[in-house]
Amino acid sequence: AATVAPAASAGTGMTAGSASEVEVEVGAEPDWTVSSLFVIEANIDDMPAEHTAYTLERLLAAGARDVWMTPCTMKKSRSAVVLSCLTDAAHQAALLQLLFTETTTIGARVLPVQRYALKRKEVTVTTHLGEVRCKLATLNGRVVNAKPEFDDCAEIARTSGTPLAEVRRVAAEQLAIAARDV
Repeated sequence: AATVAPAASAGTGMTAGSASEVEVEVGAEPDWTVSSLFVIEANIDDMPAEHTAYTLERLLAAGARDVWMTPCTMKKSRSAVVLSCLTDAAHQAALLQLLFTETTTIGARVLPVQRYALKRKEVTVTTHLGEVRCKLATLNGRVVNAKPEFDDCAEIARTSGTPLAEVRRVAAEQLAIAARDV
């Protein structure tokens, strides 16, 4: 991308003679991806928590990109959850079918959404405890988020007997060093 030309403007609230300058980049590639997805959600107030957890696992296995529960209060002041999942169009029907067969809901909402996600890179760091995959997210060429993969840390903790917090700390230290080179 290249800067085309500076431009002057005297917009609302500006006094005469006090132009502001802006530079416009044409063809600049954004540092994120944009996906057209759907959020499927259903209110659930009459299902055991264990059953809800099982349903979340099933939704992920059936192609949901993410699943979550949000506490809410329904009519008659009943405690409930909004069970939500993020999906693409290809998995929408299967996930709706699963919601209707695996939960007590009799209705669901489908909302179109745009998801913006930072560009990501996976690196593997080597520690004295073992190798840990890590995710790096970048914005404007800078690492803005870096995180060791939880599953790798948990597996090392289980097999080595090292506390999980220690494994995560050691992995994060190595990741901080690796992130400088990205």
